[in-house]
Amino acid sequence: MISIAIAALFAAGQSAATPPPDAAAMRAAAAGCHLPADWLRIGHDEDGDYADPSTAHRDPPAPDAVVCIIHWAGETHARIGFLNEPPPGPQALAAIPQASAVEAIRAAEQCGLLVRIDPVEPGRALLITRRHPPAAPLACLRAWLNAHGISTG
Repeated sequence: MISIAIAALFAAGQSAATPPPDAAAMRAAAAGCHLPADWLRIGHDEDGDYADPSTAHRDPPAPDAVVCIIHWAGETHARIGFLNEPPPGPQALAAIPQASAVEAIRAAEQCGLLVRIDPVEPGRALLITRRHPPAAPLACLRAWLNAHGISTG
């Protein structure tokens, strides 16, 4: 999954001196990197504008295009995927069995919420999302977790 790859490749801190790029700058960078116009899903929360890779594209974009946007995000502190989430960073939603990771990611995609899985110990992982996720997708995923006997944090 591209969002996990983006999150894993870069984990740089947010610079307090320079605000992160806005939605228009992210769209321009995506176009300059030759990504499809709708490849980034733009959102806004208390920390400003962010963009997540869209799950609408099942065919992965050219690797050079993804590397290009990752490089740009790293240089500009753009909030793309989990890149450069301002401190204290992303939030943990739940500790889940690693065997449930694929189903949890699918449920999150169906709810429209970007998540990542961070292994914490053998057989256990943390389900993580951005610090200020959209309310409706978050409620949807929490309902799925609760229906599957996974308590949320």
